[in-house]
Amino acid sequence: MRLVISSFSLLFVLTFAEKGFSQTSAVLDFMTLETCECMNTVTGTPNRQFLESSIDACITNSVTENQDILSELNNDTLGTFDINLLDEDFGVQLGLNLVKTCPAFVDFIQKIVDEENSFEDGEESYQKLLEGNTKIQSEGCEAANQVYSSLIDNKANVPDSTITTAYNNRGYCKNILEDYYGAISDLTASLEMYPDYNLALMNRGDSKRMIGDNKGAIADYTRAINIDSASAFGAFNGRGLVYYDMEDFERSDKDYQNALKLDPASVTVYLNLGHLYGDFGKYERASEYFEKAFDLDSTLTDLSYYRAQVYINLEDYDSAISVLLSDPLTVNDEYNLTAIARSYYYLSEYKNAISYLDEAISLNSTWYYPYMFRAYAYQDSGLHRQAVSDFINTLELEDSYSEVSFYYGISLYELEKFDSAAVQFSNVISLDEDYTEAYDYRARTYMKMENIEAAIEDYTTSISQYASDDLVFKERGEAYLITGDIEKACADFGVSSALGNNEVQQLIANNCSE
Repeated sequence: MRLVISSFSLLFVLTFAEKGFSQTSAVLDFMTLETCECMNTVTGTPNRQFLESSIDACITNSVTENQDILSELNNDTLGTFDINLLDEDFGVQLGLNLVKTCPAFVDFIQKIVDEENSFEDGEESYQKLLEGNTKIQSEGCEAANQVYSSLIDNKANVPDSTITTAYNNRGYCKNILEDYYGAISDLTASLEMYPDYNLALMNRGDSKRMIGDNKGAIADYTRAINIDSASAFGAFNGRGLVYYDMEDFERSDKDYQNALKLDPASVTVYLNLGHLYGDFGKYERASEYFEKAFDLDSTLTDLSYYRAQVYINLEDYDSAISVLLSDPLTVNDEYNLTAIARSYYYLSEYKNAISYLDEAISLNSTWYYPYMFRAYAYQDSGLHRQAVSDFINTLELEDSYSEVSFYYGISLYELEKFDSAAVQFSNVISLDEDYTEAYDYRARTYMKMENIEAAIEDYTTSISQYASDDLVFKERGEAYLITGDIEKACADFGVSSALGNNEVQQLIANNCSE
């Protein structure tokens, strides 16, 4: 850029063009020294107009103060040096002399050049920044990041403010693209240039939240809030999400409420509040927040599902069904269809439940949940063969739920497939050794298999975990009768009777009288 400096001597063609004067080299040399000395005192905005006016003022003052010297140097026989006689050549030569000999003049020119080049670069880079922002909407973040990267790679020629924003925007996009560590790097670079850039702080808080750095996320969100709480909607909402993940209800709720004060029409915050209250069992309030979100945007994806889940938890199954059936997307949404089926199941309308589960499975045959609930519906309808088929499908897709194996075992038991039932109950116990009902049912299965000692062992384990089931005491007493241990049998019958079981009275009368 410094090669451009010499062109500034042309400024003075305009400055002195109207001052026709035939000057000597002595006058030029003197005026160069005087003007340079004057330029050492000039301060102000580095632009062309200011420079021209400053040079004019310096020359005018110098001529006024040194007329006698100038007249002598110019051999002026009239005795008066007239500034209006300065010509174009004088202006050009004075400019060239100042460039060559006056550091103050050169520094001022350089400031103008840098400012004008910076302005030109700034205008171009700002337009590229806008181009990147537009691409986020039109082509996505990958395309936008190519633009931001081109600015960052050329940072030496781009104003700092634009680079700071480019780093922030690229970091934001990396969050969208789930490159959270890359986002943190960019957002940190942005904050190193401008430590109080609260938008970058909020974006970095989002990055840290997504990688599980709750402490770091809270620190960034809090700093953004402290810098400017009036524009910290994203920080309040983001920090609320962190506290939600930490299961800190009070702080999460407080931050969401503060976010709502800044944006009372935020669907996002109402949804977050609905989830918060729902997850903490406050279903009435959760319903209010989800309904508010629905009032603001009835087309929001998944909102009908969230509303229905709250109604299901409130045992208002009819409202859940109504909400889901009113959503035109439900017919192609296996989650909504399954939620409808669950509602019908809880209403004991098993036929309707099975019908909607059929539709859900036809849309997604790789999701275990509809198979599981259809198995329950078949089982409660007494259709154990169909239930067994669905339990098998469920376990092929998801084999970590002890409950599925337990109810699978029950259907096998009802079908008198005792060996297979015992295997399932054993699977349950291997997954959860405290699953008391699995011991009960395995004991009953062993009884059917005439493995009385194993049955007594399982009944005993069940009683050690839960000693208030009158039926288990009755059944163990019956097992003791088979082994001929009348004393233990009668003791169990007595406990069963004390717990309220009237069926044991005949057993006591028949076996326990003196």
